[in-house]
Amino acid sequence: MNADTANQSRATTLDDLAALNREMSAFVAGGLPLEEGLRQIARDYRGGVGPLAARLAQETSAGKSLDEAIAAQGNGLPPAYRAVVLAGLRSGRLATALEGFAESASRLASLRRIAGQAAVYPLLVMIVAWVMLLWLLQKISLSYEWLELGDRIWFTRFEMAPETAGLLILIVPSALIAGAVIWWTLSSKGSQLGRPRRWLRWIPGASRAERLGADASFAEMLQLLLSCSVPFPEALTLAADASGSLPLASAARDLATQLNAGGTLISDPDKLRRLPPLVRTAILTSTTESSLLQSLRRAAAVYRDRAEAWLLEVAVYLPVAATVLLGLLVVGVYAALILQPYFLTLHEIAQWDWN
Repeated sequence: MNADTANQSRATTLDDLAALNREMSAFVAGGLPLEEGLRQIARDYRGGVGPLAARLAQETSAGKSLDEAIAAQGNGLPPAYRAVVLAGLRSGRLATALEGFAESASRLASLRRIAGQAAVYPLLVMIVAWVMLLWLLQKISLSYEWLELGDRIWFTRFEMAPETAGLLILIVPSALIAGAVIWWTLSSKGSQLGRPRRWLRWIPGASRAERLGADASFAEMLQLLLSCSVPFPEALTLAADASGSLPLASAARDLATQLNAGGTLISDPDKLRRLPPLVRTAILTSTTESSLLQSLRRAAAVYRDRAEAWLLEVAVYLPVAATVLLGLLVVGVYAALILQPYFLTLHEIAQWDWN
């Protein structure tokens, strides 16, 4: 793969992947040859979706399978994407697998948008608070000189020349804005799907939404594979890889190894406990294949509903919580700045000998 192709692959965003997979799912479900469908997508879309579809069409027209064409895109596409395609091809339900992946990409893109919206107002508050803080440090420190409290006033330790203060007023807000722009750009990449996402760790509730989405994908893909008579150990690993969750993939791989070695599901209960609770319950309590498939289908629906409900809660409460916490911090700093000299003065008066 040449450098131009690599650069184009890296430009693929989460929204691009969601749009591409919905289009591909529609073409496959309608019986249109995949290569022709990809060419149609390339003609209809610009930006990241069109070039990506064109590259996949070129690879498939050269005789490669879809999963091989995806692998040829290198690090520009997440490993979970190829796992989804493999699972879809193996189960004979590629359209359903692609639609499920589109939902996962859309869910992660929604988390990113929620995080961005939650950060806008606190970022503005931080910038305004920083500018006012430097201004007050310059003005208030002069107002309290007549009290002769010296170093007992904490903000006197931060006295600086007006030129230095003016420089800091520009540097810190610029650094905050640049950091926000860099984060927003990096977090949009489609290659982030199915990989450890450090940019999610600071978002309260994001890990739970991500886990619930992965559990839904795992249950749905496992049901699809088992319904097409894929052996259970292989179905476990394929479904877990397609979920994009590294802990879940590791748990499924260990459990599959145990089964292939002649063990049973309960030979090592700790390995089974690492699977999602509803999936684990479905596997242990189902007595027939049809009941297992039905239980897995219900588990996927429950996890998907939970993920969507949790996303709605995060979207409502996260911006409010971030603003309140930052507001309390700013108020605390300014209270200390204004009131400390006053309390020091009262303390000094209390120490006077009035006799």
